[in-house]
Amino acid sequence: MLTRRHRKGHVRIAPETWHLVDKLLRDQWSPEQISGWLSHTQSVQVSHEWIYQYVLRDKLTQERSTGICGVFSHAPTLRDN
Repeated sequence: MLTRRHRKGHVRIAPETWHLVDKLLRDQWSPEQISGWLSHTQSVQVSHEWIYQYVLRDKLTQERSTGICGVFSHAPTLRDN
């Protein structure tokens, strides 16, 4: 007797698919358009939520690497003339 529901394991999406998603995002496609197009033409299921998470993760990674997040971390100082 099973009392717990079986859940699907985390599906790993191929790096080639993410490269295609990245290209389509640069071509100004929305995550919903990309998700629908992939499911109809490439037989790949990538939800638009996953694409939004991908965009957010990429944005946060770029901000950390360029230091944008920490630009205003210190109070300005006054210089004596």
